[in-house]
Amino acid sequence: TTKELIEQNAGFICRVCKKQNSKHFEFKCNHDNSKVCYSCFEMCSKCNKLFSKDNLNKSKNTSKLYCPAHIKKCDNCNNLVGINELRVCNASGLKVCSCTKFSKCSLCEQEYSMKNLKEGKCPACSNFNEDIEQKLISQVLLYNTKMAKTKKWLIGKNKLNAVLVAKSLLSDYLFVLQDGKVIYEKKKSYGMKKLM
Repeated sequence: TTKELIEQNAGFICRVCKKQNSKHFEFKCNHDNSKVCYSCFEMCSKCNKLFSKDNLNKSKNTSKLYCPAHIKKCDNCNNLVGINELRVCNASGLKVCSCTKFSKCSLCEQEYSMKNLKEGKCPACSNFNEDIEQKLISQVLLYNTKMAKTKKWLIGKNKLNAVLVAKSLLSDYLFVLQDGKVIYEKKKSYGMKKLM
């Protein structure tokens, strides 16, 4: 690679271009520790570490290069994309790229892939059941103790979140739980459109 003379058995052979190079231009790939020359490596767009060009893949969406740890297949179109280019649909649990459009559920107001919305509602909001699932209800009660006297609960579940409705005489309260925490709360009075 350089104009200097490289003695036999000195230097190294680049794993990518197979050329003999001076040790001064030897770099190691963070994935497999292979030896590469200065023209046969790139940096991962996510972790900014050095990788052999053989161990990087180009995202179909942005053409950025990603190492094996930071590139995944879209669960919808199967294209390789960087992990920071993926979105998770809480209804299905699928990790998808820009090939999939998202929209808000008309009831819980969380975003889901449009493919999972039926008549504008996510699967949880489309399939409420009267339930007394203590684990979910206790998470809501930790968040809002005023709900302790609620006798009727409606619960709907998506793959990665749950929607609970606390039914009361004058109003309904809707809660969205994810990873054991309330991430959204909405109150609906009977003067307005009822939740159920």
